[in-house]
Formats: sequence, structure tokens, C-alpha cells
Amino acid sequence: YHRIVKDEAVVSTQSTGGSTVHASGYVTERKIECKIVQESSNLHVFCEGKETVLGKPLPKHLQLGDEAKEDDGVASVEGLVQKIFTAVGQSVKQGDTILQVNVMKMLFDITAHRDGIVSAVLFEEGDRVSKGQLLYELAE
Repeated sequence: YHRIVKDEAVVSTQSTGGSTVHASGYVTERKIECKIVQESSNLHVFCEGKETVLGKPLPKHLQLGDEAKEDDGVASVEGLVQKIFTAVGQSVKQGDTILQVNVMKMLFDITAHRDGIVSAVLFEEGDRVSKGQLLYELAE
């Protein structure tokens, strides 16, 4: 159960287990009740007799198929980001070190999986990363 208060809105949510959440609240003194259901990468929001589908494309590293590979900028270990060696917009070659992850005082280099331009580094030095999290993205 969560309660959020922001400006003129008060919203309470309660999970009913699984992939369904019920939300109710008051927005500028008007009561609104909604049901939110997650299906795959979409959220179906049912409010006031209407359905709104909120879709977000799955990150490339979570997609199935030939395009996604396990090493496409994904953390292979859990630890702390020790050092970032590249900046957004920087050109890299396959094998160049993008960042280092500290795992129990051992440093692991995370390298570019292909040639490209760094379009995003998703963590900062000192951040904790988990195995399987996307660390960086490369543009063509």
C-alpha cells in the first residue's frame, strides 16, 4: 500500500498480487478510481470506463532474437562502478574499456561489444550495478 501526495493530488495504491494494482485518489477534490494491469511490457490503465495502454519498448538487452546479445552493454557481474573511461558522444572500438566494476576489491573491465559512439552511460562512479543491468548504449 502506497500513498502519494503532490500538489493538488492524493493517490493511494494497493497491490492485489500478481500484475494488478488498484489506485484511487482525489485530484482537485474529484475522486478517481483506477485499475492498472501489467501485461508484458504494457500497462493497461482502466479509469472512468476508459482503457489507456501505456507501452514502453523493451530495452534491446531484454529483447529476444539475433539483435540482442548477452554482452550488449550488460553487466556480467554485480558490484560498484569504480571508474568511467568514456563520455557520451565518444567514438569507441570493439574491446575499448567503457567502465570498470569493482567486485570484492577486484576490478572488471566492461568493454565495448562493437565499434560505435557512446550514446548513454547509465550509471555514475560509485553506483551499485546488478548482474544483467544495462550499463551503456552504443549508437552506430
